[in-house]
Amino acid sequence: MTRTSVIAALAAGLIVGACAPERDIDPTIAPGAPGAEAFWGSGAKQGVGTSYEAYLNGAHSDAAATGVVSRVWFTFANGTITEIMHGLIHEAQVNSVRFAVTGESFADFEDADMSHEMAFVDVDSAGRPRAPAYRITSYDLDGRYTLTKTILTDPGRQAFLVRARLEGEDGLRLHMLVDPAIANSGGGDQARADRDALFAWEDDKYLAIVGDRRFSAVSAGFDGVSDGEADLRDNGVMDWRFASTGGVPGNVTLTARFPALSGGAAEHVVALGFGASEEDARDQAAGAVSADFEETVARYVGEDAHVGWRDYLDGLPALASLYDVSRDRGVLANASALALKVHEDKTYAGALVSSLATPWGATTPAVADEFGYRTIAPLHLYHSATALLALGDEATAREAFNHLPWIQVNTMTPGNRGVTGWFPQEALVDGAPVSAMVSLDQTAAPILLGWRLWRAEALSERALQAAYTSGLRQAADFLVDGGAVALQDNMADIAPPRSQRERWGVREGYSPSTMAALVAGLTIAADIAEMSNDPEAANRYLTAAQRYSNEIERRLFTTTGVFADGDSDGRYFLQTAGEGGPDAKAEKRSIDGGPVLPEDRILDAGFLNLARYGVRSVLSAGIIETLPEIDDAALPAGARLKYEFRFVEAPGVYPGWRRFGHDGYGEDSALGRNYFEDGVHTEGQRGRVWPLLTGERAHYELQLAMADDVLTGSEASRLRRDYVRAMELFANDGLMLPQQVWDEPGANAFGLVPGEGSNAAAPFTWGHAEYVKLLRSIRDGAVWDAYPPVAQRFATR
Repeated sequence: MTRTSVIAALAAGLIVGACAPERDIDPTIAPGAPGAEAFWGSGAKQGVGTSYEAYLNGAHSDAAATGVVSRVWFTFANGTITEIMHGLIHEAQVNSVRFAVTGESFADFEDADMSHEMAFVDVDSAGRPRAPAYRITSYDLDGRYTLTKTILTDPGRQAFLVRARLEGEDGLRLHMLVDPAIANSGGGDQARADRDALFAWEDDKYLAIVGDRRFSAVSAGFDGVSDGEADLRDNGVMDWRFASTGGVPGNVTLTARFPALSGGAAEHVVALGFGASEEDARDQAAGAVSADFEETVARYVGEDAHVGWRDYLDGLPALASLYDVSRDRGVLANASALALKVHEDKTYAGALVSSLATPWGATTPAVADEFGYRTIAPLHLYHSATALLALGDEATAREAFNHLPWIQVNTMTPGNRGVTGWFPQEALVDGAPVSAMVSLDQTAAPILLGWRLWRAEALSERALQAAYTSGLRQAADFLVDGGAVALQDNMADIAPPRSQRERWGVREGYSPSTMAALVAGLTIAADIAEMSNDPEAANRYLTAAQRYSNEIERRLFTTTGVFADGDSDGRYFLQTAGEGGPDAKAEKRSIDGGPVLPEDRILDAGFLNLARYGVRSVLSAGIIETLPEIDDAALPAGARLKYEFRFVEAPGVYPGWRRFGHDGYGEDSALGRNYFEDGVHTEGQRGRVWPLLTGERAHYELQLAMADDVLTGSEASRLRRDYVRAMELFANDGLMLPQQVWDEPGANAFGLVPGEGSNAAAPFTWGHAEYVKLLRSIRDGAVWDAYPPVAQRFATR
């Protein structure tokens, strides 16, 4: 049944008792099953949050100082609460919580009809955030009302809380519209409503919604047909009172109306509770909503004797020392510390996911196996863990390393029929592979992380030796030998240093960034093997590292490249190359929908990792000769990497780079559509500028400035002015660093602003990690995640 037919049926009296504004619940079942197709919320989050949970013996525990572990996370975008996760961090249970205000002759929805401002609930005297709790103020464009929401999780319960304050003319009505996504799916849910509580469920997962007083009207319906929005948009009045969705699973919605505004202002507190039964979920919600709201905020923040987010930040010994390195007095440094820790699962300590966002979520179907970036990519986890280590959070960094065996492919990995020792491109926090493609960078990263923790004295030598025996040796062996992979639908023979995917996961072949990771990973593996009394393996790893190093320029540095105008001379590193060598101009396709092009047309700044990891000197001829190409603003829009941005609030010009030429991972520059909208790649897809690459370039510039082993004050100031400040300006209003920011070429149907986030994911933890490590590197006068044994052996070239 369509929305139009529902309205027609109502008008004809075929749906009994659905009008009568002040009636109690009507027993009528909502029509329109299964509802419209479900999509996730916008990927451009302005904020993410969860409660801080202390460790007890390296694990989250109800017996720890923070008490009962709350396994609830939330996000918001465009002023609207979007996904809420409960259980494991990848398990969304709610798609959105929206508010609407109605009055005489109008119905306004916060996501479409209001403007918004947001602020952190707790900041210090310099404006630095102290906890991921938020206050979102929404304004009527005609000035009739103001709606303020305060949002956070209950740190001692499985519940999310929102306090909504409506100020305006008497008689206005506030409504809450909840779109469940139980069991990480927008479909397959059931729902029922009464004025004391509203429920949604699928199998043994339940959501309960309870207010601090009875709702004045409630309804359950199917999205796009018999939901609250369809009802209110019809005539501005909540006419429908559907008691349930009738046992038919689908894309359900729940709507609750609050009493009419009287006296110019009213506050309402609502809790969304989660549990394995209706009673359990209701108890969680009722307990949360009955507690004093300000006391809950105090527990969440960590005021007075409570242990909360303030305690976490205060326990980071290096954080305050980074404030003077920043250009914003440490505002983004605090936000980054919070964001990195928020992205940890609370069943599997140290399981750090890439983002709580689903990129281009508004056009991504909300199906059960679509987790967005709520997954572990070992390379991303490496960056998050080394950034937390840079802040002084040794415990989380160590547990991140300790969690990696859950991800590594072994004989017990379900469905594995091939070689072991490698790490998949993506996995869930419980170890289930999401993408079984092989990126050799992902397998090298855990080796580097273990050694880095040991060097920082965050991991004992005995623990590192045990990790070597149980997993790192197998990873290093795979980097030498490769083998036949047989997991999920990936059946491939991997022959290092050729990788099935380079670090971005889009092309196969030889790659500078992958070669850098391989040489560094095997050199460090040899160091660990030596301390583990395994000299034979150490020699084997060093021999392979030397062989791979010897192949880098021969396989990847072209001398006849297509870019040979202006400052470009046709001599540069390629992103990838095949067996024919760098001058073969073999054609390659990217899995992200980019065009099929000769290899010499694809530039990529990943070669800078050769210097960062110590595989090549910062003054290596190949690196120096490639810089003009990646900085060439005269290249055609498809090939060009570098863009410059200007911001009203900060005079100057700030640099950014796309990840590679002809990148297809972005909005369509011809049609103005989201990436992969309707499940179809289009010719105009164009990846935009990635803020993390500004940090990577800054690390290279730091190394270049220290070619004489001294970082001068003027060079440090330049790095802070040009690169640190650029990353701070790329952050959005909620201090979330996006995966991509908009550059100018092509159609801009979404009204995006150059230098501000696109519809891809925000926050992106790799970006926050790169920012933190950049601050630490400038503070120390040395690259934070450098590997001296590698540089001592290889950086003479």
